[in-house]
Amino acid sequence: MSLRQVKFDPSGVLRLAEHVLWWAEHADGRTSRPGLVPALFAADPTLLYHLPVADIANRLGARLPGLMDVLRGPNEAHGCPEAITDDELAALPVPALHVGGWYDLLLPETLHHWSTVGSTLGERPPRRLVLGPWTHDLTATPPTVGARSHGPSSRVALGRLQVNWLRSVLDPGFGQPSSQASVFLVGSDGWWNGQTWPPDATRELTLFADRHGDLITAAPTAIGENEFRCDPLDPFPSRELATDRVDLASRADAARYTTAPLASSTTLAGTPTARLRVAGSAPCTDWVARLLELTASGQHISVAHGSFVAHGNTSPACHDLNARPYLIMTLPFENPDMPPGWVSYGAHVAPTEVYAPWQVDRYGFGAAIGDPGRARRAAVGEAVERYCGNIVPTDLPFGSYYSLTSAGREAIDPHSLALYSDQQYATPGFPFSPLTPDTSIGWVTGCDLHTGRTVLAPASLAYLNYYRGARVGEPPTNALCYAGIAAGENIEHAEGSALAELFERDALALWWASGAPANLVSDGGGIADLLADPRSDSRRIRLLDIPSPFGVPVVGAFIEDHKHAVIAFGGACRSTPVEAAKKALAEAFGLLSLTLQLTDPYSEVWRAVKSGTFGPRVFRPFRADRAYRRQFRSDFRDLTDLPLIAQLYLDPLMQGAPLDRLRPPAPGTPLAALPAIVDPDPRADYLRRLQKSGLRAVSIDLTNPRRGSGRFARRSRDRPQALRERRASVPVPRRSASLRGPRRARLGPRPCERDHPGPPSPAAGVVVWPRPTPSSSTRGQGSSADWSDRRSPATSRRHSRSSAASCPTPSSSVLGPAMRLVRVTPSTMKPPQPRQPLERPSNGTAETWSRPGCARRAMTRWQQTA
Repeated sequence: MSLRQVKFDPSGVLRLAEHVLWWAEHADGRTSRPGLVPALFAADPTLLYHLPVADIANRLGARLPGLMDVLRGPNEAHGCPEAITDDELAALPVPALHVGGWYDLLLPETLHHWSTVGSTLGERPPRRLVLGPWTHDLTATPPTVGARSHGPSSRVALGRLQVNWLRSVLDPGFGQPSSQASVFLVGSDGWWNGQTWPPDATRELTLFADRHGDLITAAPTAIGENEFRCDPLDPFPSRELATDRVDLASRADAARYTTAPLASSTTLAGTPTARLRVAGSAPCTDWVARLLELTASGQHISVAHGSFVAHGNTSPACHDLNARPYLIMTLPFENPDMPPGWVSYGAHVAPTEVYAPWQVDRYGFGAAIGDPGRARRAAVGEAVERYCGNIVPTDLPFGSYYSLTSAGREAIDPHSLALYSDQQYATPGFPFSPLTPDTSIGWVTGCDLHTGRTVLAPASLAYLNYYRGARVGEPPTNALCYAGIAAGENIEHAEGSALAELFERDALALWWASGAPANLVSDGGGIADLLADPRSDSRRIRLLDIPSPFGVPVVGAFIEDHKHAVIAFGGACRSTPVEAAKKALAEAFGLLSLTLQLTDPYSEVWRAVKSGTFGPRVFRPFRADRAYRRQFRSDFRDLTDLPLIAQLYLDPLMQGAPLDRLRPPAPGTPLAALPAIVDPDPRADYLRRLQKSGLRAVSIDLTNPRRGSGRFARRSRDRPQALRERRASVPVPRRSASLRGPRRARLGPRPCERDHPGPPSPAAGVVVWPRPTPSSSTRGQGSSADWSDRRSPATSRRHSRSSAASCPTPSSSVLGPAMRLVRVTPSTMKPPQPRQPLERPSNGTAETWSRPGCARRAMTRWQQTA
């Protein structure tokens, strides 16, 4: 048991009363002083109603060791590296007696141990659960806790119970120990006995809050909201579970929702869950949801509660009440305009700035067609990817390619990376420096997936938002790159997902930049029918076969919502065309949910813009006429943020000719006729295709080592699992020519390799319209970033915005940052540079940009135009 679990709620909210009062009784002197706290509160019930909290020790007249450290929030010191893990608990081959109290702070731990100990063994050892109306010290007498009286049946001879259990385990002649749960039902004041808890017959009851303050069983037909104001100088009081809270019912700084009187006796079993969609004007807000019982005598007794710390002016809050303190929590992302078959979740990660010197992107988004479990896992997976991808170790190898290879270490040759052209580097104002073999940079250890050898890769191509903190002095060599990072249940799963994402990005970039059409795909409406869309008469869905030079299934989904005059596009690569089509459609509807909000000036997105949660450059000001095209340059160099693409395509001028290639004539190719990967191991197939093309894949393990044994834990309903975080990189030769030279030649023939319609004429040039897919990531395992539900603090968003200064268009609409997959022919390769002596002087590129923030702000711009 770690101190963090004792001192803080799962959300990170400090348990002030538990910490302060326990230490006052047990840590202020050489011996404990039981009864001190009741005596203090009898004299002054408002002892803890004192601000600032830092002075509360003087108020109590007691020493509180480490109080200031605790007030700063959870940190490493509050962990417990010796604590037993869930895997060890599940494999523990011993009988277990679990005794806990309904009013015990550590009740969730007791129930977790009951459900976990020995659960992975073939024959589970005997176990016993005894749960009564007691506090942490298991006080059985008197039978009253707080405002509740539980009657004489609540008294249990715990000493005799423990002795009998031990005898049954140790003495074969005493009788076999029984596996059962004995739970005191508060309210009925009797004991329930059974084999499981909660009972197998338990059913789920869902209640909805309406604008009138009622809790009802039917979903409201209209969306409303309740508003209240809170005063930090008069915070809402917290009290123990069993105390009467009726005097707090008149406070105006809370929203209350009440059911009708219960028609019959109801037993509450399990873990209640509250899902809230909230917004606040404070930069940081502690949201608390509490379940109360309104008794016939007029008491308001707390049954359960949960909390969530919202950072940023607008943030949804969802938490399992009384749940264990997991790092990740998820909540469904609800939009009444979306079809019920489209399921989406947002995932929230605990803030790191309170206990670590780094900041992470704390939000993930995932969606699926008809599979809530997949959508939830996708959201958690993306949150893990963003979390781990932002944590850059402080002990990375540093040096140039020449110095590392001279020391006998294998590293990726910078000449094999497709970054930018000489023309781009020579353009005034270009934000990135050339990455040459003698450029001193940070490196990260990876694995060559073809040979298994250890190889060093540039760290800036592996981690997200790399150029910050201690690394601001490194020469900025590339933009932030989301593609090729994935989380999975094991290393192979994560690597396969990362490679699939790279295949997808390569195919979409080549196809779109070339201007080539795509074949229509027909599935007889089977996938669209999974949506059960009540608005299907006003929405047109087209599935498109996106040509890939590697022959992998890549499918695009194009949605035209005629009722709202909006469009959306999504793409995906999977091992089968059906799965690729489902994922592409889920991506497209994710974009549609954002686009529909952009048409409503009172939507959640525009409220976030008004409150400052979104920066001023994320969107152009709202226009009722949607004439956004005129607000951008003709070459779109000022289209500097991903969400702007969705706003641009609200303009009717952009929904015509620029998108005609997404409306190919029928009939289409049957979905089942598209090529599929027949190998049961898609990862192995991906690697063979790369090797056949002369490309090399390198995998970097980004799993956060702070989680222990290199694993990032998550919990499912069945048992603990692990997520491994991988970054896949495919170095390809750099070219010196511009797109209109040799690289332009690749854009023409590639979309034609699989009998696709012919390429545009050479005079057509490279397509300058941005692809209508403003998703910052498309995860290999099914998640995607959706700005309509992303409310990270401005400090973390700053790294993915670009500046408003005019910059040249990158020469490559295909390559972009080096993590993209690009197939090249020998005629377009630039030969490796001759090896230079180690003592060769630096070329001075590190001093070229003395404002590293400029490079960070320009990251998205170069990624967008790419």
